[in-house]
Amino acid sequence: MWCAVAEPSACGRGNAVMFDQGHAVCLIINVVVLQGLNNMSLAVVEFKNVLHQDNMCVEAIACIATHHFYSDQPELALNYFR
Repeated sequence: MWCAVAEPSACGRGNAVMFDQGHAVCLIINVVVLQGLNNMSLAVVEFKNVLHQDNMCVEAIACIATHHFYSDQPELALNYFR
């Protein structure tokens, strides 16, 4: 699977550098790959890790809320959408 990176210079040179610096952009790229592989349970866990790095990441908040909404947990989704 091929994933285009919008800001490749922000991610460093490898996975070790990428996770040591904790760039939320690089973590989101990994989660997009998981979504493409249709592994939503692991993608939600990784989106929560993104929120630990950047608590205002709109993409992570929206994806977690949408996952809860379509998993018949609208009360949890409503907490994320507020």
